[in-house]
Amino acid sequence: MSTYPTRCHGPIVFNTVTRNGRAIGYIWSAINENALNYWNLVDVLEIDESVDVSEGWNDRIEECYARGMPALEAFDHLSRLPADSMLGGVEPTSERGERASLEEFHLEVTGRRLPEQRRVPVGYFEDGTPLDRAYGWGDLSPFTLSTKTYNAAGSHPVHYLPVEMNENVIGYLWASDADWAAGFVWVSRWSEFGFPAAGLWDEWLVDCYSAGMGPLDAMRAARNAPFEAKRGRVVPGSEEKTVGAFHELRKLAARGNG
Repeated sequence: MSTYPTRCHGPIVFNTVTRNGRAIGYIWSAINENALNYWNLVDVLEIDESVDVSEGWNDRIEECYARGMPALEAFDHLSRLPADSMLGGVEPTSERGERASLEEFHLEVTGRRLPEQRRVPVGYFEDGTPLDRAYGWGDLSPFTLSTKTYNAAGSHPVHYLPVEMNENVIGYLWASDADWAAGFVWVSRWSEFGFPAAGLWDEWLVDCYSAGMGPLDAMRAARNAPFEAKRGRVVPGSEEKTVGAFHELRKLAARGNG
């Protein structure tokens, strides 16, 4: 793990993050556990800007984690940082809030309950294939998935689109016609949502394959796919981007960038 857990069970404290006098999000910490996170406020920023702000705060949080700071100490440190033109900051005169649980705070902020967590499997099959497919597919024999869906990786440039859930980019839907490949790769910090979403996007791609669609056409058709609670959706209006090869997209997802 390269950052603090983003869930907790007990009480939390939080501060409102503002930019130019406008609230854009919250930073919160568990009181009795080592959990810490930043949340954007919904529909305050444009999608691309919202992603940049989230990534900026997450980079700050990861730096605190790397320095070995307990969550509450990191929370106080981050709350005292000078206001940034992009990321905003906590007003020096503001008073931190407290709630009995993260669930209560999430419901208050979003009007929705926290989504159910699903544990990402840890370990390997006997042939060395990772149980967590974020780390690769290993030797797929004797299975031949390409007869049912697109290839799972390739060496040519890939196009990709961001997929969101709960106002966070949890992964990227990607495709390469040159490799006849397509799939979903989740952002490391959101694996609790990305892992179950990956299975549902894989099912969706199987349907596209069966309908005779090419990989890029399938990926682009996902812009019109409806939001589903455990699958998320392609970020509306998002820009289609390209990287030189699939492994580069894996690196972006591991860093939480894109």
